[in-house]
Amino acid sequence: MPLADLQQLERVLGPGVLVVPCAQRSKRPIRPYQDRLDELFFVPPWRELCASEVNLAVLLGRRSGGLCTIDFDIADFGFAWDDANPVIAEATTRTVGARGWQVWLRLIDDIPPTERTQQCEWRADGSLAMFCGIHPSGVHYRLANDRPPVQVRFEDIQWPNGWTIPGLNRLQREALAKLENDYGAPFFNGPKGEPNLLNEPFWAALYAQRHLTLRSPTEGRFYAYDEATGLWRVEPEEAIKARVSDMLLGASRQMNVPWLARQRDHRRLNAITSQIGTLTVRPDPWQRTADVIHVANGVLAWRNGEWQFERHSPDYMSRNASPVAWNPGAGCPRFREELLARCLDSDDVAILQMFVGLFLLGRNLIQKILLIDGEAGTGKSQIAHVIRGLIGPHNCVNLRTDLLQERFEIANYIGKTLLLGSDVSSDFLSNRSAPTLKALVGGDQLMAEIKGCAEPQIVQGTFNVLITANSRLRLRIQDDVEAWRRRLVVLTSAASPAERPIPDFGARLLVDEGPGILNWAVDGLRWLYSALESNSGRLPLTAAQSGRINRAIAESDSLRVFLRERVRTSSTNDLATDELLTAYAGWCADQDLHPIPESVAQKLLPTLMLELFQVARSKSVVRNGRDRNGYSRVELTLGATP
Repeated sequence: MPLADLQQLERVLGPGVLVVPCAQRSKRPIRPYQDRLDELFFVPPWRELCASEVNLAVLLGRRSGGLCTIDFDIADFGFAWDDANPVIAEATTRTVGARGWQVWLRLIDDIPPTERTQQCEWRADGSLAMFCGIHPSGVHYRLANDRPPVQVRFEDIQWPNGWTIPGLNRLQREALAKLENDYGAPFFNGPKGEPNLLNEPFWAALYAQRHLTLRSPTEGRFYAYDEATGLWRVEPEEAIKARVSDMLLGASRQMNVPWLARQRDHRRLNAITSQIGTLTVRPDPWQRTADVIHVANGVLAWRNGEWQFERHSPDYMSRNASPVAWNPGAGCPRFREELLARCLDSDDVAILQMFVGLFLLGRNLIQKILLIDGEAGTGKSQIAHVIRGLIGPHNCVNLRTDLLQERFEIANYIGKTLLLGSDVSSDFLSNRSAPTLKALVGGDQLMAEIKGCAEPQIVQGTFNVLITANSRLRLRIQDDVEAWRRRLVVLTSAASPAERPIPDFGARLLVDEGPGILNWAVDGLRWLYSALESNSGRLPLTAAQSGRINRAIAESDSLRVFLRERVRTSSTNDLATDELLTAYAGWCADQDLHPIPESVAQKLLPTLMLELFQVARSKSVVRNGRDRNGYSRVELTLGATP
């Protein structure tokens, strides 16, 4: 019979549990066990002793793999705990003695020390818990729920309202003692022994101890960690002041010091909040040392050449997350076949997949701007809609290039990861502020002025950018051809407009295939890493993809290119302005380029002619006996006709 009890104990509690033999009808061990080496609990003589006529107890805590128990002597308290933890109560080991019962759990994180409260006894490191045998009253211990102990974190255990949480009070006392040692008493008494001076640094440190809070000096604002989402959220100072006020009020009642409640005036709350900022400041809180994709149900961390799924943690310093949950087995056949394959060729889909993975990462490692152009109604907008939903609308911001040099515009990008320009006009990248976009993706530091903030803040240019357009975009070149060539990637939709477009097709795909699209993007980032490694850090582009970039540059600087190729100096000839512009339009048609508007060309022409040929505009170019605007000492080359 006792041997069967030992086998049952090991079957239920699992291997590696340290078993201690106790005298029958007693909780007294019959051999010393406290200093016994773990391996000596499994030698034959000890096991033979455990298989004799004895009671069997378990040495709890880390030595038995985190095994702990909650002992309820009063059934009403046990029922209340069961009601607060129905899933754990039904699934975990339970043993019954003469009165009440024990719930067995296996903790996977920190283990509070053993402590008896008014409601129960928490048993952990160094304590014994009886599993089987005979109670001193003569009642047999029995197994009431024949299931292995549930693995939990202590913080996952719910304690009914009004209960003393085991271990917490002791930990709080130790923490408060350390705070008093570091910062002094919570308040100081006057000559008559009554409190008269609040110790503000103590309360600031107590707040920082109880709340995961940080202050970003570059942004001038607080962040608080949200355990539900695993994200650091912007925390208004007023919210911190309200919590400090509640903390002082609670301490006033707990310590029976009404004076504390009267210290919650505006000046003191401001002073304590300011000191909280000093204690919690982090110079560069969002600078990650590892690549992490934050998703709805955890994080994907890039470790040893693969993505590993892990739980949320404040250590990841995440403030942006995809609203889509990770499901490694999910696919996205409709997204691939009905949207991507219809809109883009396979080479462009491969590049898009890498970019969307990069958008999930939230940092523009390759310092590129992605442009998708093509006819209206071919699926570009739906692709952008899917991407926006996958990244999370709260992580995206509308890109307005015409306002990039306005006072507060760049401040709107703080905390965002994707700048999105949807169905933009042809001059979106040619206005005077557009070149700032290169700094926003190129790693430059920009100054952002925030409304209500005295000092401008630094913004790091690591943003991802996605632009969709129904026409070819002109670039504001400004003698910076190579910078645009390095930054721009152009994908073109060659599809015909859909005869029967599906309303909100992108939104439907996100609902039906969101986790699969997430997997597709994560794979894209893995392939991007591999491509960069094998291509000396450069994004591998096909000849067609590189040709689109060259065409976009040539088209944007087409007047300059035309003048270089089709105009030369002459000692005798001249050209009228309208002759030059007519020849330019014909040259663009031959090159399959869209000419810049005539009004724009007329404004640019005098500067370019002076730069390239050192000739100024003249009003004395004679045609048919009349003076016209034009340029002397230049002529068209062979093959260029006015």
